[in-house]
Amino acid sequence: MESLKSRSGRIPRILRWIVEHRARQAAIRTLYRTPGWRLRDLGVERGRIPEIVDGLLARQRALEAENRRKPGAGTATGALEGATVSEASV
Repeated sequence: MESLKSRSGRIPRILRWIVEHRARQAAIRTLYRTPGWRLRDLGVERGRIPEIVDGLLARQRALEAENRRKPGAGTATGALEGATVSEASV
């Protein structure tokens, strides 16, 4: 039988996954709706949108994990805030 502790740890992970999945889908949808000229201006190829969003979300997770490790650190500002496409696609 599964312990209560292992079950309770799984629920936050599932909720985190749902929230992240919804954020990923929303970001991808928004970028696909962006006019081609604007994407070209940003240096984004339409076919790379999911890859770019995944990179930004991975960067955000890394920043949040780093801030959790630092005692007294504030919250992560988020990779999607203030990041340029060229930074995300590197």
